[in-house]
Amino acid sequence: MAFIDGQATWFCCGTEGYPMSCCPCIQAPCNDCNPPNGACGTCHTDSWGCAWQNVTGYPPAYCSMSTQFACGQGIWVFSHCSGVGIQVPVTDHGPGACTGIVAQDCAAATNRIIDLTPAAFAQLRDLSFGTFSVQVQI
Repeated sequence: MAFIDGQATWFCCGTEGYPMSCCPCIQAPCNDCNPPNGACGTCHTDSWGCAWQNVTGYPPAYCSMSTQFACGQGIWVFSHCSGVGIQVPVTDHGPGACTGIVAQDCAAATNRIIDLTPAAFAQLRDLSFGTFSVQVQI
């Protein structure tokens, strides 16, 4: 079993840019403000899901991520600081940016490797933080 260390952010499904372009939510998970979408056609903002950089059927153009997952495949994501983990299905292709702001936590990760839906993110960190350091099991 191997892990990749990096940073997680949150996103609203099927939108370009940052979360507020979809839902007026910061403190609590969004209501599902759009139909299922994302690269896999299964992304719901109010359900657990993630965007991974190398999804079967899409070019692995994002950040040279070599580990490929299929739509619907479960990925284990662990908070680097607390050790708490959840398994989330791949529902979208992304994130499109490889670097982010420094995560304000024990590990201070900057390499953005995964986007989580607000529902998934909130299981590991308060949405108001925007980012946190994670370990992803590959």
